[in-house]
Amino acid sequence: MFVFHRIDDVYACRPDLMRILAAFERTCVPVILGVIPRRLTAEMAVYLAERPLFAIYQHGVEHKSYAASGSKDEFPDTREPAEVARLIVEGRTQIEVAIRRKVAGYIPPWNVTARSTLEILAAQGFTHVSAKRAYGADVKLTSLPVVIDTLSNYAPPTARPAQAIIALIADARKHRPRTPVGLVYHIKDLDEPQLAELELLIELTAPMAPSPDVWRVFAGVR
Repeated sequence: MFVFHRIDDVYACRPDLMRILAAFERTCVPVILGVIPRRLTAEMAVYLAERPLFAIYQHGVEHKSYAASGSKDEFPDTREPAEVARLIVEGRTQIEVAIRRKVAGYIPPWNVTARSTLEILAAQGFTHVSAKRAYGADVKLTSLPVVIDTLSNYAPPTARPAQAIIALIADARKHRPRTPVGLVYHIKDLDEPQLAELELLIELTAPMAPSPDVWRVFAGVR
């Protein structure tokens, strides 16, 4: 089964992020980009509008947690459903107007969200959700969970070596041969050697990428 890539927290044209996005373009490897509506800059919107290889998912609205306790969650079930629906739709519209493309996928910030939010997403016409585990089959959302983090540490951000990730991919394929293997990236404050490792990883996984037809089905690309 194929390997897919997902980059979270996309909103501005930072040099490190643009370098990695260029690597995906150079190798013709498709990637899901989690765009934060409230932070999206005009410069990044123009860039995304011209990149059909990238699948654009909505990544929350402001990427702020409202969970009273436990895991962080922008839209926990304690928030008013009508307000959640309004904010999510407003965020999607903001992205769609800015990049002139439809958005059908959603990535919950911190990779978790309430079942009530999944139901709202389905009701509002979203077709795909990508999180840490499989979400949404019972509310008619196609799920693309990510199982491998390209960072080994977040404080400070530390990218795993490319060959270490390849080994993790092989292990995941061995245990779940019929399930797509999702990799998640957070491109921020990585130094030159770490960025080079991620570029190498993209090259090494190019033969594992889904075909264009399969990508359109699984990633909701229109």
